[in-house]
Amino acid sequence: MRRNTVLALSTVVVMAVVAALLIVLTRGGDDGISGVTVSDGDVPTITVDQPVEIESGDPEVSTLEEGDGRKVAEGDYFRANYIFADGEDGEQLESSYEPAAEGAPAASVVFEMTPTDEAASPSAPGLPGGLVDALADTTVGSTVLVALTAEDFFGADVYEQAEAQGGVDQLPYTKDQVLLFYLDIEDSIDTQADPAPKGDETDVPAGVPAPVVDGDGVASLDGSTATGPAADGVFPVITGDGDTVEADDFVYANYVGQIYPSGEVFDSSFERDEPSLFSLTGVIPCWTNELAGQTVGSRVVLTCTSESAYGAGGGAGGAIPPNSPLTFVVDIVATI
Repeated sequence: MRRNTVLALSTVVVMAVVAALLIVLTRGGDDGISGVTVSDGDVPTITVDQPVEIESGDPEVSTLEEGDGRKVAEGDYFRANYIFADGEDGEQLESSYEPAAEGAPAASVVFEMTPTDEAASPSAPGLPGGLVDALADTTVGSTVLVALTAEDFFGADVYEQAEAQGGVDQLPYTKDQVLLFYLDIEDSIDTQADPAPKGDETDVPAGVPAPVVDGDGVASLDGSTATGPAADGVFPVITGDGDTVEADDFVYANYVGQIYPSGEVFDSSFERDEPSLFSLTGVIPCWTNELAGQTVGSRVVLTCTSESAYGAGGGAGGAIPPNSPLTFVVDIVATI
């Protein structure tokens, strides 16, 4: 159902971040980082009046503005704009404020507040362990500036391996080079909140498979009296009173997916006991079109024709045969 997305840093940076070690950051004060100013405005500018001087293992963290939203805990998802800059001269290296591609608008990025190699969703990259530590007390609405060496950012392993293989010159930054990472936290999802749907209950129409509830979750859909979907459809079973899902949202959801008419379950987040995060622009068209307009807190049944699912190619690593209609039950836990 999903297509991988990656952090909008350069390919070299992403590959290095994946190899990063956990590092320990000590939170600095709120007086800013010496020699660095960040302009106000819709598109901030980082200016370095004098090169930032810090040692590896001793990064600086400054909260430029304290937000009044919830604290973003480790394991949560959060949406932020960011700027990645050189700590010597302020040169902007990467930025979510810049359009990702010609004709594409600039957009904030959804991250998972967890080390990169532990990230659970392909839709939301994790962060180097040091940045996770740096953001430990950050609240939604905050802007934070972190200064740390490339060795701390990418991990000492990256430089040790490069030195052993004689490839230090091929790395984008020397290990002592200071990097600046600016984050403006816009929103977050509390992954520890109760994921159960809440709202008014409705029976599905005749011919639409009904969820088979098992304790707090859903085991499957009962398709014994279901008819094959002639068109895509969405059928609320519980209608929540949360925000309306937009077509470009990231959706945090529990779900079960089955093949029609066999009823074979090919995927279930309930079995993993953890909701999943999806970019609604990166899933099958049936999900994109039918979940948009629903509300957070709802449980819905989706019927998807083969054409709006995986079509003649099949999917899920061969688990879904070609030309298979699909049915789903989806609990919309949160959006971001």
